[in-house]
Amino acid sequence: PVVPGATMANKPRSNKQSKRRASPPASALRRHVVASLLVAVSLPAALSLCGSRLERSGLLALEQGEPATAVAQLTRARQFAAYSGAALLGRLPGGLLWSGLSPNSEYAAGRAVLESRGEVLAAIDHFDAAIRGNPNLWPAHANLAAVQAGLGDVMAALEACQRAIDILVIRADDAPAPADPGQVLSDLHLMAGQLLERLPASRCSGGSCLPHAADAYQRALANVAGHEGASAALERLAELQQEAA
Repeated sequence: PVVPGATMANKPRSNKQSKRRASPPASALRRHVVASLLVAVSLPAALSLCGSRLERSGLLALEQGEPATAVAQLTRARQFAAYSGAALLGRLPGGLLWSGLSPNSEYAAGRAVLESRGEVLAAIDHFDAAIRGNPNLWPAHANLAAVQAGLGDVMAALEACQRAIDILVIRADDAPAPADPGQVLSDLHLMAGQLLERLPASRCSGGSCLPHAADAYQRALANVAGHEGASAALERLAELQQEAA
């Protein structure tokens, strides 16, 4: 005889019932997702905060005349930038997350590297980063020109020097205003003249770079009458022309 209920007791469970019992509760899954999202957001935000604090600390060290400390802090801040909130989550409106060293901080780091360690290539890297962030940051162009000239890359130095001059002449947007524009322009024209003197004659029209150098020195004097360096350079060129004649 068939025992009532035996058929129901021995009936195999459906696949849907098995999956429902094997899967974790929906509430636990939601908690896991929320926790993962919190970690994904809070970690980059924390790294952004650390990077921002290191940047401020580095700039403060520069103000206090401690370039070595400044370089250490700004270098660490730069390393945090790759893992900052802006890098991992994307830039948010209003600058809510720190996204790396500002152009001015990159420029300051380049100066500090030169002053404390004399590391020319590292300084160039910082100046290039500053220019990428603000193409009209003329001090970065000017210092890049000086460093490249020291390395013997005269043409690149002349281009960077001329870019700094152009930014100041047209008063480009986002360009910092120098305390004495005339003096700065005069010094840059002097640098340009000195670089032109070092160029091979084949790189200049007319078969000589000396007339172009003389023009640069004249522009230096136009900005600052009696500029000592420009005046001396013009006198030296005049003597060379007399000897050549």
